[in-house]
Amino acid sequence: MDSIPNFKTDADRDATASIRGYVYQIYQSVYAWMQLKDNELLVLEGAEDFDVHDRLSVVTTQIKDVANNITLRSSAVIDTLNNYWTNKERNPDYDIVLRFLTTSEAGQEQGSPFGAGLKGLIYWQSAESNYIDIELLRSFLLTLELSQNLHLFITNATQDELRDQLIRRIKWDLGNKQ
Repeated sequence: MDSIPNFKTDADRDATASIRGYVYQIYQSVYAWMQLKDNELLVLEGAEDFDVHDRLSVVTTQIKDVANNITLRSSAVIDTLNNYWTNKERNPDYDIVLRFLTTSEAGQEQGSPFGAGLKGLIYWQSAESNYIDIELLRSFLLTLELSQNLHLFITNATQDELRDQLIRRIKWDLGNKQ
């Protein structure tokens, strides 16, 4: 049957993007399950969309299938930073890494705070190295709506503490289309 001519619908009721997101999350969860080692446990909808536990270490994974590019100012990124810190505070005995797995690419922050053509999420990835000065990243993070405890940590941490306890603990897995 051909489409119904002139039939008006409500675009706000279109669930295509939500369904695509659920399918992507299910696919990634099954893929993670298939990759588990004998000593690992997969938890769905735990700290994040799924978590892989191995005794006192855990990799939590937040999954986003979105069409737009994301930046450090994106609400999903800010939520991820706050969620990571909350989980770290709740579980001080665990070695936690958060993986932000998304189909999105890194976008350019307005005003180019990291320099012409430099994207914040890419700068973050580079800042994992001891060779990158992280004061620019620290200053930018302090402009975001972060939890009080995370803001306090970022303000007071040494460069090594900031790098070891936050920057190296969150992995931005961008442009993951599989």
